[in-house]
Amino acid sequence: MNYSCALLQSGGLRCWGDNASGQLGDGSILNRVSPLTSDVLSGVTAIAAGAGHSCSLSSGGLRCWGNNEFGQLGDGSTTNRSSPPTASVLSGVTAVAAAWNYSCVLVGFGGLRCWGYNGNGQLGDGSTTNRLSPPTSDILSGVTAITLGVSHSCALLGSGGVRCWGFNGNGQLGDGSTADRLSPPSADILSGGSAITTGVSHSCALLGSGGVRCWGYNASGQLGDGSTMTRSSPVALPTFCP
Repeated sequence: MNYSCALLQSGGLRCWGDNASGQLGDGSILNRVSPLTSDVLSGVTAIAAGAGHSCSLSSGGLRCWGNNEFGQLGDGSTTNRSSPPTASVLSGVTAVAAAWNYSCVLVGFGGLRCWGYNGNGQLGDGSTTNRLSPPTSDILSGVTAITLGVSHSCALLGSGGVRCWGFNGNGQLGDGSTADRLSPPSADILSGGSAITTGVSHSCALLGSGGVRCWGYNASGQLGDGSTMTRSSPVALPTFCP
C-alpha cells in the first residue's frame, strides 16, 4: 500500500499518495503528494485501505472504490472506480477491513462476510472462487474484530478466541500446520485474546493479561521471539509476556 487516508473529526475523508487505480477517490488516477483540500466523502465513521482500494462506512452503509480486478469493491463488477459510489453495496455494517485484493466486514451482531480474491480460501466460504459481491450469509458469527494479511484472515471472537484461515504457507494461521484453510476452523488457536493484527505473512494477538503471542513468517524477526524461525503456532514474546 502506497497511499494514506485520514478521517477528519467532521466525518470528512481525504487521501493522498499513489492513485493508479483511483483509490484516493477524487475522480482521477493522478498521484497526490499532499492531502486533498476537499473531502471525497462526508459523514464517514470508519475507513479501511487495501493495496489499491478503499472502503468507508457511513451510517452502517459500505462504499468502496479503487482497484476492482477481483471484485473487491463488492459492486458485482470488476471495473475500477475512481470515486466513491453514490449507493452503498451493503448496509448494517459495523466494521470494515481491506486487504491486498479482498474486503471483509462485520454486520449486525458479529456476523463476518468477505468478498474479492479467494485463491487461497481467504474469504472463508469453503471455496477458492472469487466473489464480486458481499455474500448474503455469514461465514462466522460472534466476531468482534477482523484483520487481514495479504492472503490470510484472522478473527477475534467475543469469547476471546482467535481463528484464522486462508493461505498458510508460513504457518500464519497458527494451527500447527502449513496447510491452507478454505473456511474458519471450528476451534480457537488461542484463547483470552483482546486484540489481533496481521502482517503480510504473520499474525499477532494481544491477550487480556497484557501478554503478546505471534506466529507465522519470521525471517526478519517480526515475531519478536528472539529468533528468525518461522512458527506455525502462537509463541510468547519474552519481553512483554507476564
